[in-house]
Amino acid sequence: MIVGGTARTQTRMRIRLVRGLALVLAAALPPPAQAAEPHVLRFTETLAVTTLNPFYTTSGVIVDLSTLTMAYFVRFDAQAHMVPELIGAIPSQQNGGVSRDGRTIVYHLRRGVKWSDGAAFDADDVAYTLRFIADKTNTITSREAWDHVRSFDEPDKYTIVLHLDEPFAPFAERFFSSFSQSCVLPKHLLGSSTNLNQSPYNALPVGIGPFRYTAFRRGDAVEMEANPYYFGPPPKLQKIVYKIIDQSPSENGLIEFSHYSKPVSITIPPEPINLT
Repeated sequence: MIVGGTARTQTRMRIRLVRGLALVLAAALPPPAQAAEPHVLRFTETLAVTTLNPFYTTSGVIVDLSTLTMAYFVRFDAQAHMVPELIGAIPSQQNGGVSRDGRTIVYHLRRGVKWSDGAAFDADDVAYTLRFIADKTNTITSREAWDHVRSFDEPDKYTIVLHLDEPFAPFAERFFSSFSQSCVLPKHLLGSSTNLNQSPYNALPVGIGPFRYTAFRRGDAVEMEANPYYFGPPPKLQKIVYKIIDQSPSENGLIEFSHYSKPVSITIPPEPINLT
């Protein structure tokens, strides 16, 4: 089975990173009359935000914000290489995490991890999320990859075993990775119900990233702060604000950008900048 990132995946990741970098560099300027705040990143876009739960959206900006806030088995580094996050190692046949026939995958979860509200993370959260995905009443964006999962086991609080209908080569990048439209959800907040279509959680989700959401004002802004419970190195930024631009025309028929009065020239460096 192939467990490393494919060339096409790396290309797509680089495109996303460069696009995100261009967005940040183009729009992170403070208003001319306002002094810049140290360790605060502000950026803006015209993309509307209806949900912060990555299961329910294809919006590129939510994918980017989710990378900073949500709970993933695997993340991608600046070179688009997969790095284990909530698991000790990416399963493979070499380390015993993938069976010889490729139909069983064993994940050993990282211990001592907390959600951004301080609650402990364990396999119960993963099991709950798998039941949520299997609940066909949820109108999530895609189940294509998850249709390969026939069943799962939870042998203990830090182990999850997936049983597939057939070998699925891109499992590492499609099951709970920051590249996918999926993440692990917190069972302690969502209870026993697996239907989240109308859940308040979608507007202000709790995750395990280096940042956590603090506010979502529809049509206005999304705000994040450094997550004090993050198990990894603390981010260099203390706060991130995504400002949503209203594209409705003004009385003179023009879209007004009140905070940004001058054009910005951008040169993209060859390697993405690590904001965390």
